[in-house]
Amino acid sequence: MGCLFELIFEVVFEIILEAVLAIYTKLMTLLVPNHSFDKKLRERMKKGVTIFALLLLLCALIGFFLFVQPPSVVKTVGAFMLFVPLGMMCVQILAGIIYRIVKAIKSRP
Repeated sequence: MGCLFELIFEVVFEIILEAVLAIYTKLMTLLVPNHSFDKKLRERMKKGVTIFALLLLLCALIGFFLFVQPPSVVKTVGAFMLFVPLGMMCVQILAGIIYRIVKAIKSRP
């Protein structure tokens, strides 16, 4: 019975993790414009932004694990590694959302 529970939990956890990463990547790539570039350049830009987003996420995760350590220099480094990427993520997501809203308002007749 324990193996069945573990298997179901693992599948559900992977599905949730994949969904969260897909939503995160979609939000981080909102800033990539849809026009005025050929398709190859747009795809390269999207891949570059995706790699940057995943590196920010990885840095934030490492910073979180360092931040939860007992008070020391490592905790301070972890705080910087956690909050700087989180701030950059928030700024990029907000800029992408604002860009899409402004674009939708301008495209109205």
